[in-house]
Amino acid sequence: MARQHAQSAPTEGAERRALLPEPPQRPVLPPFAYHSLVGVVAPTDEPCVCCGQVRGWVCTGPVFGAEAPYAGICPYCIAFGKAAARYGATFNDVIDGDVPDEVAREILERTPGIPSWQSPRRLTHCGDAAEYLEAGDADGQPTSYLFRCRVCGARLAYSDFT
Repeated sequence: MARQHAQSAPTEGAERRALLPEPPQRPVLPPFAYHSLVGVVAPTDEPCVCCGQVRGWVCTGPVFGAEAPYAGICPYCIAFGKAAARYGATFNDVIDGDVPDEVAREILERTPGIPSWQSPRRLTHCGDAAEYLEAGDADGQPTSYLFRCRVCGARLAYSDFT
């Protein structure tokens, strides 16, 4: 006796998935030694205001400089120093403690800023700037900012209020 194979009809969900285009793949973000990028990048299909290329991402952190655009700079233009050179921009304001000049330049000119209620502070430990990990808040106030020492791994934090 021959076996009969039942043909199964595709499910409605599978049909829908087959008709939908694949979502666009965003490029990998550039690495930042002093920033996790949590809370400071957003997807976009618009071109970067600095390089004019559609990079798939835009930084949402603060930008300091009279000629600097308020928004629309891609993380690649920050990482490679193009935005700092073109606009005379910096992305961080205050570094708490002494760090080598090259570290200070990397933090100020080639690292996304930290969104904060007050002037953002970059914490230091073991003679180096600490890596910004994330901010946490309770209904908007107070906000705490978490960092990690790149040398010893110590966790550091500060908080501010509106």
